[in-house]
Amino acid sequence: LVGQFDISESLSKTELETGDTTTLTLTLTGTGNIGDAANPMRSLDRQGFKIYEDQPAVETSIHDTRITGKKTFKLALVPTVPGTLTIPPVVLNYFDPRENSYRRAETGPLTLKVLPGRESESLHLADSNLPVPQSGEGDVKILGKDILPIHTRLSDFEDQSLTASETWVYLALLLLPAVLYGMVLIRERTQQRMKVNPAYYRSREAFKLFQKQLKGLSPVSGNDPRPFVRELSQIVREYIGNKLNLKGTAFTSVEVESRLKERHIQPDQAAKARALLEKYEALQFAPVVQTDKSRLIDESIEVLKELERIA
Repeated sequence: LVGQFDISESLSKTELETGDTTTLTLTLTGTGNIGDAANPMRSLDRQGFKIYEDQPAVETSIHDTRITGKKTFKLALVPTVPGTLTIPPVVLNYFDPRENSYRRAETGPLTLKVLPGRESESLHLADSNLPVPQSGEGDVKILGKDILPIHTRLSDFEDQSLTASETWVYLALLLLPAVLYGMVLIRERTQQRMKVNPAYYRSREAFKLFQKQLKGLSPVSGNDPRPFVRELSQIVREYIGNKLNLKGTAFTSVEVESRLKERHIQPDQAAKARALLEKYEALQFAPVVQTDKSRLIDESIEVLKELERIA
Protein backbone atom coordinates (compact mmCIF):
# COMPACT_ATOMS: atom_id res chain seq x y z
CA LEU A 1 0.00 0.00 0.00
CA VAL A 2 1.56 3.34 -1.08
CA GLY A 3 0.49 6.85 -0.03
CA GLN A 4 -0.52 8.74 3.11
CA PHE A 5 -3.34 7.20 5.18
CA ASP A 6 -5.24 7.53 8.46
CA ILE A 7 -7.53 4.98 10.09
CA SER A 8 -10.36 5.23 12.61
CA GLU A 9 -12.47 2.59 14.34
CA SER A 10 -15.89 2.55 16.06
CA LEU A 11 -18.58 0.23 17.47
CA SER A 12 -22.30 0.66 16.83
CA LYS A 13 -23.01 -0.60 20.39
CA THR A 14 -20.58 -0.89 23.29
CA GLU A 15 -22.98 -2.70 25.62
CA LEU A 16 -25.11 -5.68 24.62
CA GLU A 17 -26.15 -9.20 25.59
CA THR A 18 -24.72 -12.50 24.41
CA GLY A 19 -26.23 -13.45 21.06
CA ASP A 20 -26.84 -9.80 20.17
CA THR A 21 -24.95 -8.05 17.36
CA THR A 22 -22.76 -4.96 17.16
CA THR A 23 -21.00 -3.58 14.09
CA LEU A 24 -17.28 -2.83 14.13
CA THR A 25 -16.46 -0.18 11.50
CA LEU A 26 -12.94 0.67 10.33
CA THR A 27 -12.55 3.69 8.06
CA LEU A 28 -9.39 4.20 5.98
CA THR A 29 -8.86 7.66 4.42
CA GLY A 30 -5.99 9.25 2.55
CA THR A 31 -4.16 9.62 -0.74
CA GLY A 32 -2.79 6.70 -2.76
CA ASN A 33 -3.89 3.31 -4.02
CA ILE A 34 -6.60 3.07 -1.39
CA GLY A 35 -8.65 0.60 -3.45
CA ASP A 36 -5.92 -2.04 -3.01
CA ALA A 37 -6.03 -1.91 0.78
CA ALA A 38 -6.85 -5.26 2.40
CA ASN A 39 -9.02 -5.53 5.49
CA PRO A 40 -6.63 -5.13 8.45
CA MET A 41 -9.29 -6.54 10.83
CA ARG A 42 -9.12 -10.06 9.37
CA SER A 43 -6.47 -10.94 11.97
CA LEU A 44 -8.85 -9.96 14.80
CA ASP A 45 -8.87 -12.46 17.68
CA ARG A 46 -12.09 -14.42 17.31
CA GLN A 47 -12.14 -15.82 20.82
CA GLY A 48 -15.47 -14.92 22.43
CA PHE A 49 -17.01 -13.74 19.13
CA LYS A 50 -18.72 -14.94 16.03
CA ILE A 51 -17.55 -12.65 13.23
CA TYR A 52 -19.30 -11.98 9.90
CA GLU A 53 -17.44 -9.84 7.35
CA ASP A 54 -19.29 -7.44 5.03
CA GLN A 55 -18.18 -6.23 1.60
CA PRO A 56 -15.98 -3.09 1.83
CA ALA A 57 -17.21 0.21 0.35
CA VAL A 58 -14.79 2.42 -1.64
CA GLU A 59 -15.15 6.10 -2.59
CA THR A 60 -12.37 7.73 -4.65
CA SER A 61 -11.72 10.98 -6.51
CA ILE A 62 -8.77 12.57 -8.35
CA HIS A 63 -7.23 15.88 -7.23
CA ASP A 64 -4.11 17.24 -8.94
CA THR A 65 -3.38 13.85 -10.53
CA ARG A 66 -3.54 12.17 -7.11
CA ILE A 67 -6.13 9.63 -6.02
CA THR A 68 -7.81 10.40 -2.71
CA GLY A 69 -10.68 8.63 -1.08
CA LYS A 70 -12.15 6.50 1.65
CA LYS A 71 -12.53 2.77 2.15
CA THR A 72 -14.83 1.39 4.83
CA PHE A 73 -14.63 -2.10 6.32
CA LYS A 74 -17.38 -3.55 8.52
CA LEU A 75 -17.56 -6.63 10.72
CA ALA A 76 -20.66 -7.93 12.50
CA LEU A 77 -19.62 -9.13 15.98
CA VAL A 78 -21.80 -11.55 17.94
CA PRO A 79 -20.40 -12.13 21.47
CA THR A 80 -20.84 -15.67 22.76
CA VAL A 81 -19.67 -15.19 26.37
CA PRO A 82 -20.55 -12.50 28.93
CA GLY A 83 -17.99 -10.12 30.43
CA THR A 84 -15.83 -7.21 29.36
CA LEU A 85 -14.20 -7.93 26.02
CA THR A 86 -11.38 -5.86 24.57
CA ILE A 87 -10.95 -5.36 20.84
CA PRO A 88 -7.22 -4.79 20.29
CA PRO A 89 -5.84 -1.92 18.19
CA VAL A 90 -5.83 -2.30 14.41
CA VAL A 91 -2.49 -1.63 12.70
CA LEU A 92 -1.99 -0.58 9.06
CA ASN A 93 1.50 -0.50 7.51
CA TYR A 94 2.06 1.49 4.31
CA PHE A 95 4.88 3.17 2.35
CA ASP A 96 4.95 6.98 2.32
CA PRO A 97 6.67 8.24 -0.87
CA ARG A 98 7.03 11.76 0.58
CA GLU A 99 9.07 10.50 3.51
CA ASN A 100 10.52 7.66 1.42
CA SER A 101 9.90 5.30 4.32
CA TYR A 102 7.38 2.87 5.77
CA ARG A 103 4.81 4.33 8.16
CA ARG A 104 2.34 2.85 10.61
CA ALA A 105 -1.27 3.90 11.27
CA GLU A 106 -2.93 2.51 14.38
CA THR A 107 -6.26 2.73 16.23
CA GLY A 108 -6.82 2.54 19.96
CA PRO A 109 -8.36 -0.46 21.74
CA LEU A 110 -12.14 -0.69 22.11
CA THR A 111 -14.01 -2.11 25.09
CA LEU A 112 -17.23 -4.07 24.78
CA LYS A 113 -19.42 -4.89 27.78
CA VAL A 114 -21.37 -8.11 27.28
CA LEU A 115 -24.25 -9.02 29.58
CA PRO A 116 -25.68 -12.51 30.00
CA GLY A 117 -28.61 -13.21 27.72
CA ARG A 118 -32.09 -13.37 29.21
CA GLU A 119 -33.17 -16.86 30.23
CA SER A 120 -36.40 -18.29 28.93
CA GLU A 121 -39.29 -17.61 31.27
CA SER A 122 -40.87 -20.60 32.92
CA LEU A 123 -44.26 -21.59 31.63
CA HIS A 124 -46.83 -21.72 34.44
CA LEU A 125 -49.88 -23.78 33.79
CA ALA A 126 -53.02 -23.18 35.82
CA ASP A 127 -55.43 -25.96 36.54
CA SER A 128 -58.71 -25.59 34.73
CA ASN A 129 -61.82 -25.15 36.82
CA LEU A 130 -63.95 -26.75 34.12
CA PRO A 131 -65.60 -30.04 35.10
CA VAL A 132 -64.06 -33.22 33.77
CA PRO A 133 -66.42 -34.84 31.26
CA GLN A 134 -67.93 -38.12 32.33
CA SER A 135 -67.27 -41.34 30.48
CA GLY A 136 -68.81 -41.25 27.02
CA GLU A 137 -69.34 -37.47 27.01
CA GLY A 138 -65.85 -36.63 25.76
CA ASP A 139 -65.54 -39.24 23.02
CA VAL A 140 -63.59 -38.10 19.96
CA LYS A 141 -65.69 -37.71 16.83
CA ILE A 142 -64.18 -38.01 13.34
CA LEU A 143 -65.31 -34.96 11.41
CA GLY A 144 -63.45 -35.74 8.19
CA LYS A 145 -60.48 -37.47 6.59
CA ASP A 146 -57.30 -36.13 5.06
CA ILE A 147 -57.24 -35.63 1.31
CA LEU A 148 -54.21 -37.92 1.09
CA PRO A 149 -54.74 -41.11 3.14
CA ILE A 150 -52.12 -42.46 5.51
CA HIS A 151 -50.83 -45.80 4.25
CA THR A 152 -50.74 -48.44 6.96
CA ARG A 153 -50.35 -51.64 4.92
CA LEU A 154 -47.16 -53.03 3.38
CA SER A 155 -49.10 -53.86 0.22
CA ASP A 156 -49.50 -50.13 -0.39
CA PHE A 157 -45.76 -49.91 -1.02
CA GLU A 158 -45.48 -52.75 -3.53
CA ASP A 159 -43.97 -52.11 -6.95
CA GLN A 160 -46.61 -50.42 -9.11
CA SER A 161 -44.54 -50.22 -12.31
CA LEU A 162 -46.18 -51.06 -15.64
CA THR A 163 -45.67 -54.33 -17.47
CA ALA A 164 -44.25 -54.39 -21.00
CA SER A 165 -47.69 -54.67 -22.62
CA GLU A 166 -49.11 -51.93 -20.40
CA THR A 167 -46.16 -49.71 -21.32
CA TRP A 168 -46.87 -50.14 -25.04
CA VAL A 169 -50.55 -49.34 -24.50
CA TYR A 170 -49.61 -46.25 -22.50
CA LEU A 171 -47.19 -45.05 -25.20
CA ALA A 172 -49.78 -45.70 -27.91
CA LEU A 173 -52.40 -43.66 -26.06
CA LEU A 174 -49.81 -40.95 -25.47
CA LEU A 175 -48.93 -40.71 -29.17
CA LEU A 176 -52.47 -41.15 -30.49
CA PRO A 177 -53.46 -37.44 -30.33
CA ALA A 178 -50.33 -36.42 -32.26
CA VAL A 179 -50.95 -39.09 -34.92
CA LEU A 180 -54.60 -38.08 -35.33
CA TYR A 181 -53.62 -34.42 -35.55
CA GLY A 182 -51.06 -35.24 -38.25
CA MET A 183 -53.62 -37.23 -40.25
CA VAL A 184 -56.18 -34.42 -40.06
CA LEU A 185 -53.54 -31.87 -41.06
CA ILE A 186 -52.45 -33.93 -44.08
CA ARG A 187 -56.07 -34.43 -45.13
CA GLU A 188 -56.83 -30.71 -44.89
CA ARG A 189 -53.74 -29.80 -46.90
CA THR A 190 -54.60 -32.39 -49.54
CA GLN A 191 -58.15 -31.09 -49.86
CA GLN A 192 -56.91 -27.51 -50.05
CA ARG A 193 -54.44 -28.46 -52.78
CA MET A 194 -57.16 -30.25 -54.71
CA LYS A 195 -59.32 -27.10 -54.60
CA VAL A 196 -56.65 -24.75 -55.93
CA ASN A 197 -54.95 -27.21 -58.33
CA PRO A 198 -57.35 -28.94 -60.78
CA ALA A 199 -54.51 -30.97 -62.32
CA TYR A 200 -53.62 -32.42 -58.93
CA TYR A 201 -57.28 -33.24 -58.31
CA ARG A 202 -57.58 -35.02 -61.68
CA SER A 203 -54.44 -37.05 -61.04
CA ARG A 204 -55.45 -38.02 -57.51
CA GLU A 205 -58.98 -39.08 -58.43
CA ALA A 206 -58.07 -40.78 -61.75
CA PHE A 207 -57.96 -44.38 -60.53
CA LYS A 208 -61.15 -44.03 -58.45
CA LEU A 209 -62.98 -42.79 -61.55
CA PHE A 210 -61.51 -45.66 -63.60
CA GLN A 211 -62.76 -48.27 -61.10
CA LYS A 212 -66.22 -46.69 -61.06
CA GLN A 213 -66.46 -46.64 -64.86
CA LEU A 214 -65.12 -50.19 -65.09
CA LYS A 215 -68.00 -51.43 -62.93
CA GLY A 216 -70.43 -49.80 -65.36
CA LEU A 217 -68.79 -51.35 -68.42
CA SER A 218 -71.46 -52.65 -70.82
CA PRO A 219 -71.64 -56.45 -71.16
CA VAL A 220 -70.59 -58.01 -74.45
CA SER A 221 -73.50 -58.62 -76.83
CA GLY A 222 -73.16 -60.94 -79.80
CA ASN A 223 -69.93 -62.21 -81.23
CA ASP A 224 -68.42 -58.80 -82.08
CA PRO A 225 -66.04 -57.71 -79.26
CA ARG A 226 -65.20 -54.35 -80.87
CA PRO A 227 -67.85 -52.25 -79.00
CA PHE A 228 -66.59 -53.70 -75.74
CA VAL A 229 -62.95 -52.95 -76.63
CA ARG A 230 -63.89 -49.42 -77.77
CA GLU A 231 -65.62 -48.67 -74.43
CA LEU A 232 -62.75 -50.18 -72.39
CA SER A 233 -60.23 -48.18 -74.43
CA GLN A 234 -62.18 -44.98 -73.76
CA ILE A 235 -62.19 -45.66 -69.99
CA VAL A 236 -58.43 -46.32 -69.96
CA ARG A 237 -57.74 -43.23 -72.07
CA GLU A 238 -59.74 -41.08 -69.64
CA TYR A 239 -57.63 -42.45 -66.80
CA ILE A 240 -54.39 -41.66 -68.65
CA GLY A 241 -55.65 -38.17 -69.57
CA ASN A 242 -56.53 -37.43 -65.94
CA LYS A 243 -53.30 -38.93 -64.60
CA LEU A 244 -51.04 -37.04 -67.03
CA ASN A 245 -53.25 -33.92 -67.21
CA LEU A 246 -53.87 -34.31 -70.96
CA LYS A 247 -56.77 -32.66 -72.76
CA GLY A 248 -59.40 -35.04 -74.07
CA THR A 249 -58.67 -38.61 -75.12
CA ALA A 250 -57.47 -38.09 -78.70
CA PHE A 251 -53.80 -38.65 -77.92
CA THR A 252 -51.63 -41.29 -79.49
CA SER A 253 -49.86 -44.14 -77.78
CA VAL A 254 -46.52 -42.54 -78.70
CA GLU A 255 -47.51 -39.31 -76.92
CA VAL A 256 -48.46 -41.27 -73.81
CA GLU A 257 -45.12 -43.08 -73.77
CA SER A 258 -43.25 -39.78 -74.17
CA ARG A 259 -45.16 -38.07 -71.35
CA LEU A 260 -44.56 -41.00 -69.02
CA LYS A 261 -40.82 -40.88 -69.70
CA GLU A 262 -40.85 -37.14 -68.94
CA ARG A 263 -42.14 -38.09 -65.49
CA HIS A 264 -39.13 -40.39 -65.09
CA ILE A 265 -41.21 -43.56 -65.45
CA GLN A 266 -39.12 -46.61 -66.28
CA PRO A 267 -38.99 -47.22 -70.06
CA ASP A 268 -40.43 -50.73 -69.73
CA GLN A 269 -43.47 -49.40 -67.82
CA ALA A 270 -44.01 -46.66 -70.40
CA ALA A 271 -43.72 -49.28 -73.15
CA LYS A 272 -46.41 -51.43 -71.46
CA ALA A 273 -48.84 -48.50 -71.47
CA ARG A 274 -48.10 -47.82 -75.15
CA ALA A 275 -48.54 -51.50 -76.03
CA LEU A 276 -51.91 -51.61 -74.24
CA LEU A 277 -53.26 -48.65 -76.23
CA GLU A 278 -51.97 -50.12 -79.48
CA LYS A 279 -53.65 -53.42 -78.62
CA TYR A 280 -56.98 -51.62 -78.21
CA GLU A 281 -56.54 -50.00 -81.63
CA ALA A 282 -55.68 -53.31 -83.26
CA LEU A 283 -58.74 -55.05 -81.79
CA GLN A 284 -61.05 -52.21 -82.85
CA PHE A 285 -59.95 -51.95 -86.47
CA ALA A 286 -58.88 -55.51 -87.23
CA PRO A 287 -61.32 -58.13 -88.52
CA VAL A 288 -63.53 -59.72 -85.91
CA VAL A 289 -61.50 -62.13 -83.80
CA GLN A 290 -62.23 -64.05 -80.65
CA THR A 291 -61.15 -61.93 -77.62
CA ASP A 292 -60.81 -62.98 -73.98
CA LYS A 293 -62.60 -60.04 -72.34
CA SER A 294 -61.72 -60.98 -68.75
CA ARG A 295 -58.04 -61.31 -69.58
CA LEU A 296 -58.06 -57.95 -71.39
CA ILE A 297 -59.66 -56.27 -68.36
CA ASP A 298 -57.11 -57.86 -65.99
CA GLU A 299 -54.25 -56.74 -68.22
CA SER A 300 -55.63 -53.18 -68.27
CA ILE A 301 -56.01 -53.10 -64.49
CA GLU A 302 -52.46 -54.42 -63.98
CA VAL A 303 -50.91 -51.73 -66.22
CA LEU A 304 -52.93 -48.92 -64.61
CA LYS A 305 -52.15 -50.10 -61.08
CA GLU A 306 -48.47 -50.01 -61.94
CA LEU A 307 -48.83 -46.47 -63.28
CA GLU A 308 -50.80 -45.48 -60.18
CA ARG A 309 -47.98 -46.70 -57.98
CA ILE A 310 -45.10 -44.96 -59.75
CA ALA A 311 -46.62 -42.01 -61.65
